[in-house]
Amino acid sequence: MSQPLSELCTLLVDDLYGELCSRVFAILIHYGRLSLQGLLKYSSLTVRHLKHGLAVLIQQHLILHYTPEDDDITFYEANWQHAYGLVRSGKIVQIIEDRYGEASGGIATNLLLLGHVRVKDMAEAYGVQKKKRNTANGHTPAFAEEDLIQTNAQLHSKIRELEQGGYIIRVDEKHFTPPEDLHNEAERIVRSDWLKEHPKDSKKDNDRKIKVNDLKRKWRDGEGRAQKKSGKLNLQNLESLLNDGDAPARKKRRVNGNRAIAAMSDSDDEQADAPSLFDDETAFRINIEKCEVAMRNQRLVEFATRYIGSATAKVYEALLRCLEDNVMRCRDELSLAVSQDDEMERAPYVNTGAIMNALAKEKMDLSLGKPKKREAERANGVNGHHRSHDGEGSEAAREAEREAEQNLTDEQRRAQSIEQQLELLAADPRHFITNVGRGKWKVNYRSLTQQLLSHDIETTIKDKFGDYAAMAMRIMKDKGKLDEKQISTYALLRTRELRSTLGQMQGAGYVENQEIPKDNSRQPSRTLYLWFFDEDRCRQLILTDVYKSMSRILQRIKSEKSVVQPVIDKAERSDVVGHEDDLLTIIEKNALRSWMETEEQLLAQLSRQDDLVAVLRDYQMPYLRPTDEDA
Repeated sequence: MSQPLSELCTLLVDDLYGELCSRVFAILIHYGRLSLQGLLKYSSLTVRHLKHGLAVLIQQHLILHYTPEDDDITFYEANWQHAYGLVRSGKIVQIIEDRYGEASGGIATNLLLLGHVRVKDMAEAYGVQKKKRNTANGHTPAFAEEDLIQTNAQLHSKIRELEQGGYIIRVDEKHFTPPEDLHNEAERIVRSDWLKEHPKDSKKDNDRKIKVNDLKRKWRDGEGRAQKKSGKLNLQNLESLLNDGDAPARKKRRVNGNRAIAAMSDSDDEQADAPSLFDDETAFRINIEKCEVAMRNQRLVEFATRYIGSATAKVYEALLRCLEDNVMRCRDELSLAVSQDDEMERAPYVNTGAIMNALAKEKMDLSLGKPKKREAERANGVNGHHRSHDGEGSEAAREAEREAEQNLTDEQRRAQSIEQQLELLAADPRHFITNVGRGKWKVNYRSLTQQLLSHDIETTIKDKFGDYAAMAMRIMKDKGKLDEKQISTYALLRTRELRSTLGQMQGAGYVENQEIPKDNSRQPSRTLYLWFFDEDRCRQLILTDVYKSMSRILQRIKSEKSVVQPVIDKAERSDVVGHEDDLLTIIEKNALRSWMETEEQLLAQLSRQDDLVAVLRDYQMPYLRPTDEDA
């Protein structure tokens, strides 16, 4: 792991979980895999403090651990992927709220804060289990926010909805095991079974690798384990829960602003006895991989809006939402596909009817983005002048078409408009979607994420080195290795104007120079200097710079906050909350307002940097053999 990334992850852990947890995490990031004795040696902490920090980090899935079968020593390892995911907490909650409502967003917030939570603990915190809601002194538990979950039925229904969408998953012991140990364990099991079945054939490594990946995929996706540990997904229980949740006169409601807050009645004890959809010991956590899929879809919609327009992008968003249920992660290292052609064959598709159903509630003009067919036919093509005469039968054909359009119902017009928008997305040079026949559409995520990567790299180079640099980068990427004269010829620039730009890019590492001597003398005058652009190296350089930038933003936030920390502490006192106008001075109010504006700007910049990291790292799919057309 690079030093900027380890520093960023440590800062994120320190910001959310304190100095003790960040010290333990930093040691594991720096030294790698360690036992408890190794942690005691490098941390200078007591056993009590160290175990407390490990417990918090394991609860948050920030540390993975493994105990070999033939040894009692447990080894710990930092989980930097989940540590970096802390920066996306706000985006994850926003995505879930947009799709499932405010109540589901509250569940996601609690899961992000606590790492993983049992259903029983969640029900107790929301006050929907056998005991009444704790309203001592008029205060509700800190865990339960003011949302719309008031019954056990609602809680279980929301959890099931999130689980079916893939945004939360059931916690299993293998989620706490490092990937390398899981791989070694899978290999050991497969090798043992293989030798039993084929005692004289210890080769065929490819077949064994396939079996190892199959076993790892089974562990990852939880096949055969969900029903054992987590409870029965009983449809009768679900129906009973939903019926119980709709029972009248269970509680009286009063409206406060835009939220309905329930006053719990004495009948809550009766409701708590309703059957449960999930076992009380089932634990859930946020599925970050699925959230990355939703983030990628948002970025693709923005990409389509830039080139086609908002109306067509709205149709594209509906299409991606329909595919979202069948796409569980952006990077599938255990994919069954062996080539890019095979990957597209296995990709999920969506019907036009499903897209129409998804857009049924939208009240917007979807006819934008494509010219009317009649006007396009009448245009002469030169300065938009119309034809002076029509061909034989053309007027009658247009009249028949006009009458057919007038006879269409609103629903048919809308369906026709959606089909036109889908055709526009498929015909675009960027190929946002692919028509596979009979109203079925697929998305080539590999091609689109590569286009996003190229766009962001080009934008970064343009911002740092200017327009000439971006132009030279595009030429080298398209043509390969070129000398200065060739680049300047393609770019229609003077060699002098381009030379300084290439030098700056080479100094930063974005382009490379290869020397090819014409003879053994190797004199500069007898040497060719070829410039070339390595996109993967450039991606890594930009990614490192973004990590550094994010670390500096977090440090700046901490520094700015320390200046006004006394005022913040005063404003957060229980006797001051709600009476800020009376108990805070004008200077303190101005200091707080200034701090909030500064924090908002810095966090917005942090979010934009994270969007760039997602394109450069998380959306990129693993390498597969190119298609026949690309070969």
